[in-house]
Amino acid sequence: MSGALLAALAGRVQAADAVVKVDDTLSLAIAPEGDTRVSSSRSRTCHLRVGREGRVGHAATAGDDVGDLIGRAMAAAASGGELELFLPAPAPLPAVANRAPAAAAADVAVLHALARTLLERLQQSGRRIEVWAERAAGSIEVANTRGVLAGYGVTLAGVGAVVESIGAGWAPPCRVHAAGSTLPALSEIERLAAEVERRLAPPILESVRTLPATLTVCLAPPAVLTFLRPLRAALTGYEAWLGSSPLRGKLGERVFDEKLSLSDDPLAPGRPGSRPLDDD
Repeated sequence: MSGALLAALAGRVQAADAVVKVDDTLSLAIAPEGDTRVSSSRSRTCHLRVGREGRVGHAATAGDDVGDLIGRAMAAAASGGELELFLPAPAPLPAVANRAPAAAAADVAVLHALARTLLERLQQSGRRIEVWAERAAGSIEVANTRGVLAGYGVTLAGVGAVVESIGAGWAPPCRVHAAGSTLPALSEIERLAAEVERRLAPPILESVRTLPATLTVCLAPPAVLTFLRPLRAALTGYEAWLGSSPLRGKLGERVFDEKLSLSDDPLAPGRPGSRPLDDD
């Protein structure tokens, strides 16, 4: 579909790119009452971006009407923001492990076994537990008017739970999950169970009469992610384009404590966001 889109746009725009995403998702959940729910979905979505007379327009569709998609993108460009659209040229794709055949082929029985294994590790009296397992398999195709035409397959599989201790004075409910391009291993399920036990353990101190003037706070990785959300927003390209990112003009300056390190590696094998090219 991306090739047909670009062919139909020839001579009508200065630049254009298209992304076609196909997804097949299967989900299974075991409710606290023991009921099992299964759902599935299949979708194909096409995103089109065009650059015309110094303005950019976007449109998307889940259908097959190329003419309608082009018309809406062109109309959006007529009143879109002023921005020159610079597109990448063709280049070899790097190797990255982001698709596992076993995950793509996982059926209801496989997902039920994963969810049941986690449930058995978590079950105790006085707990309310919901577990789930999910797998998604799909493909992504990217094309632009500079000659790029590339695609890849991708899988994502995961398992998780929400666990609540029933009774007064207990810890609040906790949510845990693990996901990657391959099916979760038993070691990952054991790690999730251990994390739940740690978070639901009774407090070390039942009560504290007085608090010291200062306290040392240790943040686990999930908590750190919450504090990094403003940074994630500041790093988005749209914020940079609008000029509203607090990091604007800070190139070469230290803006955070030197003990904080942040890396972005889209080629890390098996991670949920790993990709051989940027199709965002």
